[in-house]
Amino acid sequence: MATGRHAWLPGVPKGQALPVNEMVFLAGSLTQTGGMERFNRLFSRALGEYCSLHGGRLTVLALADQAVPEEAADAMVEVRCFAGNRARFAQAAMDSAFRSELLVVGLSNFMPLALPMIAAARLRRRPRIALVVHGVEAWVRWGWLSRLAGRSLDCLLSVSQHTADRCTQINDLKHVPVKICPNALDPSFQPYLATPAAVDEVDGPALLTVTRLGSFGEYKGVDTVIQALPAILTSCPGAHYAVIGDGHLVPRLRALAESLGVVGQVEFRGRVSHEDLVRAYRECSVFVMPSAGEGFGVVYLEAMAFGRPVVAASAGGAPEVVSDGATGLLVPYGDAAVLADTLTRLLRDPSLRHMMGAAGRARVAELFTYDRFRARVWETVDSVLRPGVRS
Repeated sequence: MATGRHAWLPGVPKGQALPVNEMVFLAGSLTQTGGMERFNRLFSRALGEYCSLHGGRLTVLALADQAVPEEAADAMVEVRCFAGNRARFAQAAMDSAFRSELLVVGLSNFMPLALPMIAAARLRRRPRIALVVHGVEAWVRWGWLSRLAGRSLDCLLSVSQHTADRCTQINDLKHVPVKICPNALDPSFQPYLATPAAVDEVDGPALLTVTRLGSFGEYKGVDTVIQALPAILTSCPGAHYAVIGDGHLVPRLRALAESLGVVGQVEFRGRVSHEDLVRAYRECSVFVMPSAGEGFGVVYLEAMAFGRPVVAASAGGAPEVVSDGATGLLVPYGDAAVLADTLTRLLRDPSLRHMMGAAGRARVAELFTYDRFRARVWETVDSVLRPGVRS
């Protein structure tokens, strides 16, 4: 059975009754690892704070989660978890949304659930409906039910312009109002943005990738980095490559490293604690993830917060995060030779790494903090619920 819990918002006394639900957020997960889940946590927090400011209430329905940890629920009024039970999740979505002012659909796969709400909205203009899109899930043509629901959206909220453009074009949504709300650095990394650590190169310069290596890991470019290592090692014999993240692709990637004779220079660390992740960012010289399918790439922000240059592919939403030649370098997806030259150039030039790292930290501080993220979320909500009115 779905479980529920309450977490009272800052500034709202415990025990104080809040109005009937005003907002509902349908989320895949708040607790799993990955950029989408990190976005969901911050987005829920920002929506919760908006509700607190306006005397309303937020309900977050998390399909895949068993339970919500305290740190993920700090700024939310109610979180309900469904442990993957789609039938109960769908029923709860309908029951909650019909009493709400705004329904935010956090995944395009949930769009068919919005059809009954859209029918009701045509009669009484409640709820207003917004859809959040992230990356590859929005770069394909949806099923006809999702496209039908999409035509009546009040807002499409995208983490990048690239994702918004592809989604609206492929799914015939060009008439839907679009808001761009880039991801943000998680507040837990904020202290490191203020006080970057020096690079520890006791064991030689280090390359780092942080990503999931499951079904969506095919396009992340880890294989291209491994293919580039033999050429890199001719100029930087002490270099090594650490990969954080788990999934079914690990054995295949390890076999690739063995076939190229670089298995001793590649370390698959699996899933790690927050402390070990921080240590990995501190110890790396260059963060590299030449992915073809990033709608945004929140790990780029994390690396930049530690003052590390970033090498990404000139594909997807990555160019909206990594400023080519300033905070890092962009390379063609899948080109191991160009990647090897690019990484060798950075590994052999500490001053260039320092310059790009400093520029990256400044870019994150200016554009990608939680405060900036919250302001964009609030502006989006206002544009849907209160056109012409600012919070």
